[in-house]
Parts: sequence; structure tokens; C-alpha cells
Amino acid sequence: MYGWLLLGGLLLFMLIVLTPLRIELAYRRVSDNDYVNIQVSAWFRLVRFSYELPVMKLLTGRAGSAVFADVKREMGQKQKDSQKKITYPDVKTMLKKYKQFQRRVLDLRETMKWMMRKIRCEQIEWHTRLGFGEAASTGALTGLVWGIKSALVTSISHYITLRTVPRLSVQPVWNGEVIQTQFRCILRFRLGYAMVAGVRILLKTRRRGRERKWQTTPSRA
Repeated sequence: MYGWLLLGGLLLFMLIVLTPLRIELAYRRVSDNDYVNIQVSAWFRLVRFSYELPVMKLLTGRAGSAVFADVKREMGQKQKDSQKKITYPDVKTMLKKYKQFQRRVLDLRETMKWMMRKIRCEQIEWHTRLGFGEAASTGALTGLVWGIKSALVTSISHYITLRTVPRLSVQPVWNGEVIQTQFRCILRFRLGYAMVAGVRILLKTRRRGRERKWQTTPSRA
């Protein structure tokens, strides 16, 4: 009896470890509106989670600037709508927490680099239409955007394996003022690699007591 339970647990663990995850990132900007969609799926999309921000608005007032986003979450057949407000102090708090986390985890960058090498990029598409009403400005900025796109894709290829050639385009609009961009990226990796990276982070995380002791103990020179 226990042998069958052990065998079943082992098979379930192997099934989870070998599960391929598919992450699709999509971003679109039309006029002043931004659209962001993140989809995480597994087993031919039988298990799917979607995170959607169809509208993002930047408002400025006496209290400062803030970004309002209508958020749609979808898990299976369930869908939940909400609105989020992101202010400058919120961004500062998130950056502060990340820096604290980075100090607490030893070799965090090495662990992240190891994880990124396990990720396979199956598709990258990035198309942009822009125009500023003047041919000289439009031509100069078209070349600048091409350079930025090429540099970013080259940097990504140093960390993530690209399975296909990225599809990039910059279309100038000479007779109007237009800024439109569409970005789509599909990533795939096995869940087991993420589990290993999580275990490595847990093993290399300093406890708060040890961290304070290490910071306050004077050196015996």
C-alpha cells in the first residue's frame, strides 16, 4: 500500500517538474492608451492564468502623478475586474523592497542568470509606427528607435535562447503625428527549473537576525 502511494507521489512530482510553462507577453500602445496582457499556461492551455491591463492612464494633480489601470484577472473560467492606482511613492517602495531582497540573497544575480539560460524564447515581434509631422524629425527618430530595438534584442539574446529570428519593424509616418507600437513575446521553460531556482534562493537567503549580527559585529583587525 505504502509502496503504491510512494510511487504515485514520485510520478506526480516528476509530472510537476517536467511540466512545460508557456508565458505570452503582449503590449500595445495606441494614442495615449496602453494595453498589457500576460498569459501563463501549461499542458496545451488546459491550465491557464491571464493578467490583463487594458487601460492605463497617467493623471497629475496636487498630490503628484499617478497611474490608474483597469485590471482583469482570468484563471480558468473565473474572471475578476478591478482598478489599481500606482503612485511615485509606491514605485519607490517597490524598488526599496527589491534592493533589500537583493542584499539578503547571496549570489542572486547568478541564480537569475542560471534561470534565464533555461528559458527559450519562441517568438519576438515588435512593430512600431511613428510620425512627428516633420520629415527630418521623423527620419531621425526612426533611426534612433531602430537602434534601441536592435540593442535590446541583442542584450536579451545574451541571456535567453532565441528559437526564431526576431521580427522588428519601424514604419515612419511622414504626414501625421502618430505613436503606435505592438510587442509580443512567447517564452517557454520547465517548471522544475523555476523550482530549483526558488530552492537556491531560499538556501542562500540570510535570516534577519544573522544579517543584523553580521552588520553590527566589529572587525577584529
